[in-house]
Amino acid sequence: MPAILAGPLPLAEANTARGEFEGRYEVGNTYCTVSPGRMVFNVRWAEDEHSVRFFYFTPTANEKVGFFASEGADKGTDMNTGKGGGKFVFDDERYDSGQFFEAGKDGKLTTFGVGVKRLGGGANGR
Repeated sequence: MPAILAGPLPLAEANTARGEFEGRYEVGNTYCTVSPGRMVFNVRWAEDEHSVRFFYFTPTANEKVGFFASEGADKGTDMNTGKGGGKFVFDDERYDSGQFFEAGKDGKLTTFGVGVKRLGGGANGR
C-alpha cells in the first residue's frame, strides 16, 4: 500500500484553489461589498443603499470560469430595486480579479468591462 502524505499543497496547486465571491471589491472607480445569501450574492455598491442580487452561472463550452450576473442583467435593470445590474466575469475561480460589464437601460451589457480587484474579505483571507 502506498504511503499517504499529508501537508500543504505545492504552490502551483494552491494558486488554482477555488475561492468565494465575497468581500470588498474595487470596480472601476467605485467599490462594492459582496456577501453571500441564500443561493444569491448580495452586492452593495458604495453610492447606493440597496443591495443588488447576483446569481452564479456555470461556464459554457467557450468559458473557462463561471460568471455572476444580476437577475435583471438581460433586461438592463435589477428587478428588485430598479437599479442597474450587470455581470462579473473573473479571471479564475479565485474571484480576485476580472471585469464588470454594466447593464444599460436598453437591456444590453456594455461591450467593454471595467477592472475588478478584490480588496479584502472572502475565503482567500485577503
